[in-house]
Amino acid sequence: MAIREADRGACLRKLHATLAAPSSDPLELAGRWENLLKGEDDFSVEQLVVILQKWVFDLAEAKFACRPRFGAGEWGPLSTVLERASAGGLIRCYNELLRIRRLAGHTLNLRLLLEEIAERYLRVFAIRQP
Repeated sequence: MAIREADRGACLRKLHATLAAPSSDPLELAGRWENLLKGEDDFSVEQLVVILQKWVFDLAEAKFACRPRFGAGEWGPLSTVLERASAGGLIRCYNELLRIRRLAGHTLNLRLLLEEIAERYLRVFAIRQP
């Protein structure tokens, strides 16, 4: 079931808020996503993964001095996390999301899947020690 067009903007803003100011705790971030999924009748985990893929793709493009392709109106939120993101981490995250997307509709444990996605997303912003 697809998300209703009238609710799409509000739902996207809520999701983008979690991506633009992510907690450093994957469990907390997964909980925020789980609440969003439960609070929106027509919003699925598959849609969450697709939106996250587009977000990560836009971050990667912006990291390489391109304009965001999918979130043209969301440059502000993207720019809040762009400097903290590593280019390699973004590429790895995007590739991992491609794999996860195939499994998103067949999950037996939603919370565990969301925690895995959150952990992979937060790795993009991990500060590496020399």
